[in-house]
Amino acid sequence: MKKLFASLIAVLFSAAMFAQETPEVVGDPQVEVTASNITKTTFDLHFAPNSDAGTFYYVSGAEGTMAEQYAQFGAWMGFTCFEDLVKAWGISSTEEHDYTYTDMVPGTVYEVFVLVTDVNGTVAHLDTVLV
Repeated sequence: MKKLFASLIAVLFSAAMFAQETPEVVGDPQVEVTASNITKTTFDLHFAPNSDAGTFYYVSGAEGTMAEQYAQFGAWMGFTCFEDLVKAWGISSTEEHDYTYTDMVPGTVYEVFVLVTDVNGTVAHLDTVLV
């Protein structure tokens, strides 16, 4: 009985040591993404963050390929969630701007993942835009 009680205490102590509170998101960080000038091999994206947004990250891939990349390389690269991949492989910005994707494969649907943080760097949400 003493061993069982000691084991239970050890498990509870370990869980308490590794439990982390998720920081609260400040405000309502948003990034409006608009696609335009879509051709067979290019597309433009306009990113417009609101005043509550901190850094945002974006990355694009053919539909389904980013999830495959995460499944294949995520653990090996130390990613604990898909958001880690977007941060590591994506382009980061804090300002309104445009970006042109080129050399895209004709007839392919692309997913653009946009990870938005608040002014403290807390992840607010991950959005997906299909182009």
